Amino acid sequence: MSAYSIKQLIEDDWQALRAIRLEALQTEPRFFGSNYPKELAYDEEKWRSWLKGTESAFFGLYESNDLIGLTGIRRQDENPDTAVLIASYIRKEHRGKNLSGLLYGARIDWAKENDLEKIIVSHRKSNEASKGANQKFGFKQTGVKMADWPDGTQEEQVYYELILKSSNVIQPKLEPKIS
Repeated sequence: MSAYSIKQLIEDDWQALRAIRLEALQTEPRFFGSNYPKELAYDEEKWRSWLKGTESAFFGLYESNDLIGLTGIRRQDENPDTAVLIASYIRKEHRGKNLSGLLYGARIDWAKENDLEKIIVSHRKSNEASKGANQKFGFKQTGVKMADWPDGTQEEQVYYELILKSSNVIQPKLEPKIS
């Protein structure tokens, strides 16, 4: 039986990030909001920048010591209390083994550790695997819109959110005790 694990990538892991991300973009170009030629041109500093700081995190999925998947999460620029799930990929031969649970768990834990209120994610309407995985973790659909994808196709993009905590919760007013 294979031993799978997940690890947050650090700046020195930039070459591993680059390799698995470019593999993902070549293997499954229709499922990403970017493309292989664009990211192939990124220099070392660009790859390292993805792994610096507290605004984002990338996680590698490993079978023993072999990197077989990737996922990421980043704070929204316009709303730093919200994170966006990005860049999920698992090699075909490892799919169907419920490994997406490791990817979702790592990102949800990161969001909670960083005291975020909400996580959002989107996917092409035809990406049933993504839909099933995010709904399994409690994400609720919030909208649909037509989108132009980097591979030149048009397809609906479906949006979801997971509320981690609400800043809109009304706290009951405590009345002083009269004795």
